[in-house]
Amino acid sequence: MKYVISIILIALLSSCGTFFDIDRKEKDVFVVTTQDTTYVNFNESSTKNTDRGVLLPSDREILTERYVTSSDSVIKRSYPNFIRLGLFESAGLITNGNSENSISGGPVGVHIDPSINIEFRGKNGPLFGGGLYRVGIIEKRLRWFNDAENWTWGLHGFEMIMPDARAEESLMGVLPFYVRKRWFLSDDIPYNVATLHIGVGWLGLLSETLGYGLGGSGYLNIAGSYDIGSIGGFNARAYLGIAAGYNGQYNPLIVGNEYLQDDNGVQIKNSTSPVILYGGLGVSLLDFLNTVEETKQEFKEMKHSAWDIGLVQLAGINAFTDKSIFLSDDDLNSGTTDNQLVTGLAVRLINTSVGLPILNNRIWAGTSLLNIFYAGGIEGGVGILPIRLGYWQPLIKDELSIDPFIEYNYFPSTFIHLGARISIVLPDFRNHQFGIQFGYANGNPIGGLGGLRNSEVGGLLENYTKINNFYLGFYFGLWDRVFYEKEIRYFKD
Repeated sequence: MKYVISIILIALLSSCGTFFDIDRKEKDVFVVTTQDTTYVNFNESSTKNTDRGVLLPSDREILTERYVTSSDSVIKRSYPNFIRLGLFESAGLITNGNSENSISGGPVGVHIDPSINIEFRGKNGPLFGGGLYRVGIIEKRLRWFNDAENWTWGLHGFEMIMPDARAEESLMGVLPFYVRKRWFLSDDIPYNVATLHIGVGWLGLLSETLGYGLGGSGYLNIAGSYDIGSIGGFNARAYLGIAAGYNGQYNPLIVGNEYLQDDNGVQIKNSTSPVILYGGLGVSLLDFLNTVEETKQEFKEMKHSAWDIGLVQLAGINAFTDKSIFLSDDDLNSGTTDNQLVTGLAVRLINTSVGLPILNNRIWAGTSLLNIFYAGGIEGGVGILPIRLGYWQPLIKDELSIDPFIEYNYFPSTFIHLGARISIVLPDFRNHQFGIQFGYANGNPIGGLGGLRNSEVGGLLENYTKINNFYLGFYFGLWDRVFYEKEIRYFKD
C-alpha cells in the first residue's frame, strides 16, 4: 500500500511543475493586411499628323494594378509569476531551548563558530541560542476571500527550526507548505511589511507513515514578522512565533542520534515532540518580493535597486606568494614552494550591491553570504556577511565598467580588502560576466569577533596565519547579473 501512496505522491508533485514557473508569458498575434492600388498612364505619340479635333477619343491608356499582402505580427511579453522568490533566509532566535546548548549563530543565525563539527551540542552563554534556516522559497498569489490582495501560498525547499544545537529537539521540513498574509505599511522600496505565516510540515507526517525519513518532521509553524525589503534581493526581518511538531523514528534527526542511545548503541528513544517558542532577527539574500501591481509589469519595465546581484563570483588570483593553495599540508609545513601562476582564490557566494540614492547614484553598499579570500597557502581569511562599499563607473555603455570597493570582514576573520573589478558584460550572456580583479588585503584570519584562537579553528582557516597581500587575477561571475544604468530605479524616477 505504501508504494501505491508513494507513486500517487510523486505524480502529484510532478503535476505541480507549472507552480515553479517564475515568469508568465503572453503573446499577441496580429495579421497585418496591406492593400495598394497603382495607376500607370501611357500616352503614346502618334506618327501621323492627324487632327482629331474635339470629338475623337484621346490616345491615353491607363493601367490599373491592385496589390494585397498579409503578414503576421507577434508581440511577446514576460511578467513575474511570483510574489516572493528567494534563495536563502536565516535568523538568530531567542527560544525556550536549553541555554547550555546554544548554537551560537549570532543575531541573524549565520555567524557560527567555524570549530563546530557534527558532534557539536552547543555551548553556554549566547543570547541567540537558536536558529531558523530556509533554502529555496517560492510564493504565488492565493486568490480567495473575493480575490483579496496580499495572500500567498508556497513552498520552501528546506527549512530548519532549531531551539538550540540539539538535533532531536529541532524541526526539519522538506517542502513545507506555507500560507501568508501581508500588510504593506509603505508603498516605497524597500517595503515595510507586517506578515502572518502559517506553515505545515506535511511531507514529514506522510513520509513517516510510509516508513521513509526523507520528509523530515511533521509540524505546524505559526509566526508573525516585520519585514524590510526587498532591495537588491536583501531583506531584514524580526520574528515572533511558535512551532510544534513530531520527529518520528525514521526522521534523520532521530536515526543514528547517539544522544538517544544507551552505552551499547541501542536506541532508547524513537521519537520527540518539540514545542518551540521563538523570537529573533534575520536576513535573507537573493530574496525578491513583488506587490500584486508589480506582477502586472513586464520584466523589462521593472525598476531595479542593485547594480549587481549574483550567485557566485570566482577569481583566480596571483598574490605573489611562494606557496599556493594547491600545496598539500605536508608541503605547507615544510620549506616546499611551488610559485604557481594562480596562487589563490577570491570567492563570493550570494552577493548583492545595492545602489544608494546619494550624489550621482553610483555609490553602492553590498554584502555576501560568504566571502573567502585565499592569497596563498598560508595567507587568507573568511568573512560572513562582510560590509562592502563601492562606486560603479561605466566605461563603455552597457558593456564595460569598473567598480572600486572597500570591504570589511569581521567574522570569523578580521581583515580589510581594498580592490577593484573591471567587468565585461556581453548582451547575449547577461546573467554571466567576466573580467579583471586586483587589490590588497590585510588583517588577521583568526581574529574575528568571538575571540577565536588558532587551536579552535579548522576547516576553511586551518594553517592560515596572516593576510598582507597585493594581488591580480581574472574572475568569472556565474548567474551574476549586472544591470544597466537605464534599469536602475534612481535613474528612471
